[in-house]
Parts: sequence; structure tokens; C-alpha cells
Amino acid sequence: MNRFNNCLKQFIMIFLVWICIVLSVSTQVSLQQIISDLDVFKQQIYVDEGGDISVQCNTTELPDKAIYWTKNKTHTTFHRDGIFLNFTRINRTDHGQYICHSFDNKTHVLTEVETVMINVYYKAEVKSIRIHPQDAILENDTYFVYCDVEGNPPPQWRVRNNYTKELLDSARGSGPLITRSIKGKCGDTGPIVCEANNTLNKQPAYMTENFTVYCSPRPSGNYTNVSIGYVGGQAFLIMNLLGYPYPNYTWSRDDGQPIRHATQIDYPSFTVLNMTEIAVSDFGYYSVTMENAYGNFTAQFQLKAYGAPETPFNLNYSDVTWNSVRLYWTSGFDMGSRQYFFIRMLQGGNSYTTISNSIYDNSSSHGVGQNWTYLQTGLKSDTDITLTVQSVNGYGYRSRILYSVTFHTLPSPNGSRDKTKIIIGTTVASVSVVGIAAWMVAYVAYKRKRKSTYHNIN
Repeated sequence: MNRFNNCLKQFIMIFLVWICIVLSVSTQVSLQQIISDLDVFKQQIYVDEGGDISVQCNTTELPDKAIYWTKNKTHTTFHRDGIFLNFTRINRTDHGQYICHSFDNKTHVLTEVETVMINVYYKAEVKSIRIHPQDAILENDTYFVYCDVEGNPPPQWRVRNNYTKELLDSARGSGPLITRSIKGKCGDTGPIVCEANNTLNKQPAYMTENFTVYCSPRPSGNYTNVSIGYVGGQAFLIMNLLGYPYPNYTWSRDDGQPIRHATQIDYPSFTVLNMTEIAVSDFGYYSVTMENAYGNFTAQFQLKAYGAPETPFNLNYSDVTWNSVRLYWTSGFDMGSRQYFFIRMLQGGNSYTTISNSIYDNSSSHGVGQNWTYLQTGLKSDTDITLTVQSVNGYGYRSRILYSVTFHTLPSPNGSRDKTKIIIGTTVASVSVVGIAAWMVAYVAYKRKRKSTYHNIN
């Protein structure tokens, strides 16, 4: 009985060992098969469109076996016999999975040997573009852009307004694509472009479609409404705008005067007032009105003067004494920056030196047509003297030298000197009652002998 039990135990142990060996081999075979299958499905072949490739099925050719290839697990659209799968000048339509089959003519067993993924790379292309709605829209209405993009590797595509260069949407992918909802803005009128590229494109492929947004006219961003001009020079008043249909433009002067020395030049998206041979009368404020069927807008511009003030003119003199002379002149435009005058005396025959205080112009007309009187004292007696008047404005520019006047002072009476200076014009000066009376007496005397003492050099 004990012997039987021992034999039974040995048999059971041998059986268990055998079971473990069988299970181990079976498990190893199954794992190897799984790993093999994973390797098969991971097999990738990359080729550029137009290239040639040859793929060999991983099996042995035997007389009793038929080997053939199908595509994408269908036998109807693609079938090619033989252990080799050859492509000459491969096309993008050849992209896909290919399965090698082995059919045993004896056993009639069909086996899928392996699967190969052929990746055909080709440049990105834009096949079509469409905007919905296709008709023109009003400002703030929404629209979509449809793009049909193709390429491998999957391309990066972008939709932008080709006029404003604004990026409207972008993503990566291939096939019919649609943008997000986009709000139409004034100024978007122009071509919408869909472009795409991948690693094979040197330049993006693109396609455009015209697009229209109706809106009232308005300035395009910040516009410069002040232009600087010089007398005798040229300046431009430029109005850049948004708006469609393109508006009509009307330029005018704010003071109601006609526009002179200017040419109006109109373009679809901007208008220009070309100022040439600028005169003092051209400086001031201008307006341009833009109008289309959807509204209007008026913008104001200023043509601002710059440069040296005008040269004073009509220089005359009277009341020559042993140490003084009375000067008269008419001032010109100060170029928009307050000016002052000073008297200059010729010395040495070729240079002038300033001998007066500053005579400020506080007139409301900026000096245009203002008459001035100034009593210059401190002159040398019994001497030929040449004087002129010059102006300087707040820009630091000096006028040209005015024609001078020349006279001879009287001999000095007992060496006395009168250093009184009086300015009479548009400026305000504090003078005493005695001074005013003295001036009136001098003025009456001046009127009596005007013919002999008043010299007009112009």
C-alpha cells in the first residue's frame, strides 16, 4: 500500500512538471506571436511623391503557395500578385496600408503574412476656398471661410485678410476645413487668402477669394492733422480712410475762402491736398468731408507755418536830430510764432550791430500789415548813419535784412544828449502825460516839414 502511494505521488509530480513545461512553452509562443504582430503593424515606409519603392513580403515563395497584396483590407480596389510590391513614380493616391496574403493551394488556407504602411509625402496644396455668405455683408455681420487643404505631413493652414494682413484663423490638418465665425469689420474689403504649407513647401500654397464689407467712411487709424509748410514751399494734407463703397471727397477752407495753390488728388482709400508755392494766405484750417451711401465723416486739418518771419517793409525815417531819428515800417507775418523787432546799424561798411531794445509784436494779426513807429536815440552827432529793421520769431529764425535808410545827424548842441525812446504801434507802452504832450508838439512840427525830412526808400 505504501509502495502504491509513493508511485502515485511520483506520477502526480511528473504530471505537474509536464503541465508547467507545456504551459511555459505555450505562453512563450503566444507572447512571441503578439510581439511579432506588433512589429508587423509598426512597419512604416516613407517615400516622397514621385519616388520608386519595392516592398518584399516576409514569407517564402513555394510552388504550392499563391502570394498577393491587397490595400486597406479590401480585395476589390487593389490586387497585385507576387512577393514584391513595386511602385514606380508613386502617387499620393498610393498612400495607405498594404496586406501581404499567402494562399496554400493544398490546404486552401489563407494567411495574412504582414501589413505595411506606406506613407507618401507630398507638398501642401489649397484645392478650393469659399466664403459664406458669398454676397457682400454689412459691418459687424458674421461670415465663415471654407478651405479644402491637402498635404502630407498634415499641413499648417491659415486664413488671413490679404489687405489688412490680419490672421483670421489657423490650425493643422488636411481635408475640407472651416474657420470659426468671424465678424466683418470696416476695411476688410479685399481678398481673403487661405494658405497652407508643410515641410516640403518652400513657399506656402494659397488661394484667394474677394470679399466685401459695406460701411460708412472714417479715418484709417491715427491720421496726422497738422502739416508744416514754408512760404514758397510744398506741403501735403493726407486723409487715409476706411469705408466701402469708396466715398466722394470734398476739401474746403474753414474760413470760407477759396482754396488756392493746391491740387486735390483722390484715390480709392485716401485723398491728398497737394499744396504748392505756399503763400502766407494759404496757412490756416482746412476740412475734408467723405461721403458714401452708408454715411459721412468730416476731418479737420491745419496747414501750419514754419520758418523765418517775413521781412518788414516800407522803412522810412523823419525827425533827425543830433542824437535821434524816428523810424517807420510795416511788419509781415511772424509764421505763427510771436516775433520781435530790433534796430541794426551798419558799421565798417559790411556788418550790422544791434542798437535797440526788443520791440515785441503783440498784434492779433501776427504782424501782418501792422504799422510801427520807433524813436531811436543814442546816435552819434554830425555823422552819416545807416539803419535797418530786422525781426526774429519764437522759432529762433531771423527775417532777411530790410533795405536800409541813410541820413546825417545834426551837430551836437552844447554836448547834450536825449536818450528818450518811444514805441508807437500795436504794442502798449506806459507814457507820461508830459511825454504825450511833447510827442503831439513834435508831431505837429513833423507834419509841417514832412516834405523836406520824410524819405521813402521803396
